[in-house]
Amino acid sequence: MDWQDTFNLSYLRKIDIDIWGTSANSLKEKVKAILRRLTFVSILIALEASLFSISDAPYYQDLWKSAFFVQVFCLIMIIFWQIHFKYLRSRLLGQLQKEAPLIVRFLFYLVCGLSQCSFVLSFTLGSSSEHSSYLATTALTCAGFVIILLSFLIPAEIGLYLIGMFFPKNRKDLLPKIRFYVTYTTLIIALILTTIGVFNAIQPPVVERVPVKLERLPEACSGLQIAQITDVHIGPTVGKNFVRWLVNAVNSLEADIIVMTGDIVDGNPSRYSESAALLGNLKAPKGVYYVNGNHEHIHRVADHWANAFSELGIIPLRNSRVDIDCGGRFRSEDTFDLAGVEDWTARHDLSKALKDRNGSRELVLLAHQPKMMIEAIKRGVGLQISGHTHAGQFWPGHIGAYFGNPFFAGLYSIAAPVSTRKKTSERRPSVSQIYVSAGTRYWGPPLRLWSQPEITLFTLTKP
Repeated sequence: MDWQDTFNLSYLRKIDIDIWGTSANSLKEKVKAILRRLTFVSILIALEASLFSISDAPYYQDLWKSAFFVQVFCLIMIIFWQIHFKYLRSRLLGQLQKEAPLIVRFLFYLVCGLSQCSFVLSFTLGSSSEHSSYLATTALTCAGFVIILLSFLIPAEIGLYLIGMFFPKNRKDLLPKIRFYVTYTTLIIALILTTIGVFNAIQPPVVERVPVKLERLPEACSGLQIAQITDVHIGPTVGKNFVRWLVNAVNSLEADIIVMTGDIVDGNPSRYSESAALLGNLKAPKGVYYVNGNHEHIHRVADHWANAFSELGIIPLRNSRVDIDCGGRFRSEDTFDLAGVEDWTARHDLSKALKDRNGSRELVLLAHQPKMMIEAIKRGVGLQISGHTHAGQFWPGHIGAYFGNPFFAGLYSIAAPVSTRKKTSERRPSVSQIYVSAGTRYWGPPLRLWSQPEITLFTLTKP
């Protein structure tokens, strides 16, 4: 075999066999196969690194100055390459008794190639366009499909390994047949779930109406409505069209207050500023409020978006609070406190937000992550409004979202510790509540399984 054969299109008929050296007999052929493998990996890493480095976000450009980051990035890309083109290839194409048709191999390499590059494409192809990036959306969908496939395939492999341990005599005859049917059953399941997930993800968010009873709520505030949007993730797969529709949908609810609880924009401000500016059209009589999420801090643009939204008339609550007056006369008995904190992973400071607060008044807290409720319940918060979990978004994300957060999705009521209520003269609630939204759009792969995007409308009443 010649080096030129590696890049010859007609060689595609043999590439899924010979590139890994499985048919090589001599040491020389095996060495050539290894060199070809390293060449493909190197080309892919160079391509992804080039795409990643052209991102005009200073944060990403600074990352490439770190030798540690470059080493970790290359290691991750090699692992992904091995998963896509070694493990999946051997399981999906290697199970066939005869060589797979060219179109099947082409689709396999296309899906795996897009999945491999999906992370980088999602950072480099985004802009404030009317529509999402079709290439980034397709690549992320392929990545979601691969994740779902692996979530079933790997446990099946473990099960087959255990069967081989307990039934060693029948292993040679039994396992190949079982593996064949298990592999392609999981493939069909993954395809079905991916199709359902894409269909669910592209549906308009539903309006989730949530009545909440608050003990200390003034009579004048009974019936007040708060609309929440969260985890919109404006980016390469969420364009202007959706943001424009979202603004109209939220405004049509005619809520008294609108809150945005983090992860609103995902990525570089210069790419998505036009899309984000459309949120300035949100209108509510008692104001529109915003808190940062973990993604604003991950991208190091929390300060930028807080200032940008402030210029649009949206009030950022960064470890601070405001008085919400329901009577129109600014009397203390007709008001309650609306506080907001930075993300749990950043400079959150609930003590600063509640400094010098009148403890007899009702308190509603905006916090991106549900974990803040651990501290909030000790501070007399009547209602915390959060997002972050996406209700798992798609399998197997449900496992991490459920076990990684104290509250998963929906409305929870927690009895305040008696010891906490006795230590203070403040009028603290006997029950604190938290609502965790499933999110208004999605992050990463455009998939939704066993959850739906939502706009939440709270109606506050006094019991």
